[in-house]
Amino acid sequence: MRKSKRIISLLTALCLTLGLCPASAAEGRTVSVGTARELIALSESCTLDTWSQGLTVELTADIDLGNAAFRPIPIFCGVFEGNGHRISGLRVTGKGSDQGLFRYLKEGAVVRNLELEGEILPEGTKSGLGLLCGRNEGTVTGVTVSGTVSGEEDVGGLVGVNEATGVLRQCENQAQITGVTHTGGIAGRNEGTIEACINRGAIDPDANDDAQDTGGIAGRSSGTITGSVNHGEIGYPHTGYNVGGIAGRQNGSVVGCENYGSIWGRKDVGGIVGQFEPYTVLTYGEDPMQRLDDELSRLSGLMTRLTDQISGYSGDAVDDLKAVSGAMDAIRETAHTAGTDGREDAQAAGEAIYDSAQIINGALGTLLDQTETFAAAADRDLTELGDAMDALRDCLDKGFTAMDSAAYEARLTLDAQVRDMEVQAGRISAAIEEIGAYFDALDGVVRAAGSLLNGGTLEALEDAVEELKRHDVERALTSIGTSLREISGDVTALRENLGDALDDFGDAADDTWEEADAALDRVSGAADGLQSACKGFSDAAIGELRTVNSAVDAIEDMLRQWLGALSGKGGNAADQIDEQLQLIGDRVDRLTDGAASANRDLHDTTGDILSQLDSVRSAIIDLGSTPEKTVDDVSDSVEQEGEQGRVISCANHGEVTGDANVGGVAGILATELGLDPEEDLDIQNDKLLSDTTAYIKATVRDCRNAGAVTAKNDCAGGIIGRGEVGAVLDCRNTGDVETTSGGQCGGVAGLSRTVIRRSYALCSLTGNDKVGGVAGEGHDIRECYTMVSVTGGGERFGAVAGMADGEVERNYFVRESLAGIDGVDYAGKAEPMDYEDFAAVPGMPEEFLGFRITFLVDGAAIKTLAVPYGGDLDPESIPEVPRREGVYGAWEDFSQENITRSRTVEAVYSDWITTISTGEEQPVLLLEGAFAPGARLEAEDWTPGAGKLLEGYRLAAGYTFSVEDRGQAEPQGGYTVRVRVPDAKGEVCVAVWQDGALRLAEARQEGSYLSFPMEREGSFAVLTRPGVPSPWLFAASAAVLAALLVLLRHKKKDRSKAAV
Repeated sequence: MRKSKRIISLLTALCLTLGLCPASAAEGRTVSVGTARELIALSESCTLDTWSQGLTVELTADIDLGNAAFRPIPIFCGVFEGNGHRISGLRVTGKGSDQGLFRYLKEGAVVRNLELEGEILPEGTKSGLGLLCGRNEGTVTGVTVSGTVSGEEDVGGLVGVNEATGVLRQCENQAQITGVTHTGGIAGRNEGTIEACINRGAIDPDANDDAQDTGGIAGRSSGTITGSVNHGEIGYPHTGYNVGGIAGRQNGSVVGCENYGSIWGRKDVGGIVGQFEPYTVLTYGEDPMQRLDDELSRLSGLMTRLTDQISGYSGDAVDDLKAVSGAMDAIRETAHTAGTDGREDAQAAGEAIYDSAQIINGALGTLLDQTETFAAAADRDLTELGDAMDALRDCLDKGFTAMDSAAYEARLTLDAQVRDMEVQAGRISAAIEEIGAYFDALDGVVRAAGSLLNGGTLEALEDAVEELKRHDVERALTSIGTSLREISGDVTALRENLGDALDDFGDAADDTWEEADAALDRVSGAADGLQSACKGFSDAAIGELRTVNSAVDAIEDMLRQWLGALSGKGGNAADQIDEQLQLIGDRVDRLTDGAASANRDLHDTTGDILSQLDSVRSAIIDLGSTPEKTVDDVSDSVEQEGEQGRVISCANHGEVTGDANVGGVAGILATELGLDPEEDLDIQNDKLLSDTTAYIKATVRDCRNAGAVTAKNDCAGGIIGRGEVGAVLDCRNTGDVETTSGGQCGGVAGLSRTVIRRSYALCSLTGNDKVGGVAGEGHDIRECYTMVSVTGGGERFGAVAGMADGEVERNYFVRESLAGIDGVDYAGKAEPMDYEDFAAVPGMPEEFLGFRITFLVDGAAIKTLAVPYGGDLDPESIPEVPRREGVYGAWEDFSQENITRSRTVEAVYSDWITTISTGEEQPVLLLEGAFAPGARLEAEDWTPGAGKLLEGYRLAAGYTFSVEDRGQAEPQGGYTVRVRVPDAKGEVCVAVWQDGALRLAEARQEGSYLSFPMEREGSFAVLTRPGVPSPWLFAASAAVLAALLVLLRHKKKDRSKAAV
């Protein structure tokens, strides 16, 4: 029986496999897959790249792969129709890259209408990872993924890499994605098209200092992203480069996208794009080598023509022509050899210099961090050292002034030792400055090397290297160590000499000794701190410094070799060519003289040869010149709109936070800057064979930001944090911008060295230096409008710019408290306007024309009130805060008068206060119930009118009270009043004033208070009844009497025992 079942199972599996396997059967056929086994069979069949061509796979049921031995489908070229079904339990953990449900979706493949859940957690290289596929060249539509993906490079929720032919449309990611380089919610790297996709998952949510290119939709994109939205939180505070709500780094096209998630990173952080690199097109001029070859060919042709014309002339003329022809061949060979050698030498030298500069660049980041830590510690310890020595000198001045002249010699000795310590402290400060100068010079070498590869000169690099050689960090560290040892020795000697000197003066010197000893302890402590900081810096940095010095030496050696080779080879080639040209000239002159009687054709040919010789000379000169590179930024040109290099019609609504270069739309518009760890545009002059023009484009147009933008250090802007290239056109910002401890804070751009036109800012700005409504520091600013307020403690504030150069024209701002640029208004450049005139400007955005106060409860608006500029809010129009069980709700505090900006007001909920009092140390009155925070109990003495007292009672005290409270709670059980009982004889009770009469209340004694129920406001009287003992008095008397009876009983027993 078991054997029969086994055979049946094997036959079933065989039939399924055979139904999938034959290539001929796959063409134009449809296969249904509804179980894990059938999906495994499909995977096993898709090993040949052509097998699935023309195949349609129909998913007929949800499939759980949790307990299945499924391996990713290797390659797929057909149609995979999910039919809305769900595949769950996918798990990939083995070693490898390009992993997912599919490894490769080839061009022409289609996957649609599928839900997918799983984990992609491979080992090994782990790049090209996505829940759907590793690399996509096909079309994916309507796929939703959830779960977890984690890897190194090109890590995406849906696909690892979307190739140039790949299309991802109407897809959604709900998975958490973690990677190092190129990490995105939909695709790790996008070179194709992403349309109308949504990310809801967290991307790189953990700290990772090495993270680069992290985006809500794509980590790195050179393709197109349109109509896509991010809701997930992207990045982690203070870590990660190039972090964006849509793309981490891009030079393609991002159009019509929105971000609602919070964006975090260290550097180059943007609500839409982290780093926006320009799209670049290169055009080339004439190749100098080709021109020389062409000119030589023309000259050779002329010589051939001349040979034909004078073929009948004398043997001497033929010899001349042969000599000229030989010289021509020699020139061609020499020029070709010199050009080839020059290109090879230049290429080798350029690559070597570039490699050495990269080594320096890699070490410089670590060194700068270590130097910053050392400088901070050294500054602190040097300050303490100086203060301690000042205290020591004051102590000695005071102590020895009180002593007789016998102390004069001792004082001279001590003064000399203190002065020596001050000299050593000065040497330490100078050594620390030398270390700083070294790193400035080192940064100059890196920049000069980079400039060499992009149009700089050899002289600039040589000068930078020479400047670096003037500084020596190791010598500075040695100097610090020597000075610290000197200070330590001076402290020891000073302590001994001071003790000897003060011993001669007995008790009168005790105070001086104690103060001096304490000051010396401070000197020693500061010196020890400096010693520790110096040793820590030396230990941490010495390896990096030696690496840097080796790289600098390599650059210097390569420059020396390159220049020597250029000089030697270039000189030899020029001399050889000049000799041959001189020979040709001499021979042609002879031919011209000998052909005076020849026909006109011969004369014309020789003239052409002479002219052609000048052209050859010119081509040879051009061969020795350096090809030029021209960069043409066309970002603000409508004619150059194109498809690439654009961020168009995008909006950010989320908070964007980073350390530097932080923008509401883009963190930075630039190629490589300083120590950024990204590779950017690289046009190396030493490798150019001809003049080259680079057309670059990085256009941000018609974009909006409403999210708060915060940079810990420098460069924060409502649209872009920093702009080195490109253009910002027709954009508007309403999100507040802040540089917490730095400067360059702007309503549109923090720092901009490019074009800003027709852009608007309505926000609050906070920063230290260079804070401006359009740009903190700007260059080309035209036709922009601002309504901003500025908070800061530094300098250079302006409603248009903190500082600006270049073309600044036709910018306007509302006349409030700020001037235009750095405290000055400029006619035609930065002019104030009254609000009414400002609002009347054609095309002014709606945000500037009406102001709204929006009341929010848990982020949802419950009411919006329109207020005119400078108007007041009607208190009656403010909505009530929705009530919640057990808590008190109130609107956050906000100004209701002179409103000049739109804002939101949040509902704040807090626990009710259960007791309030009149506030004395022992309050006279307490009220128990439910009250809003800040509620106050107001009470006054009160006396009922004549004849209103209850018969037989006297008035001990009376109060009328009320509650000043924003809340109106209805506590269970109502309110309870507790009143402190006055000293009185007789029965004490409480009567509440109700309906014009006093009515006794049910009160109970609680210590020194009477408590009774009552409304939250009203009047009551504390009454006594004379002649009627108080219940408390009865109770006290009964207690005393009981104690006496017990005592008498014990005494009686004692007497009985004594009698016995």
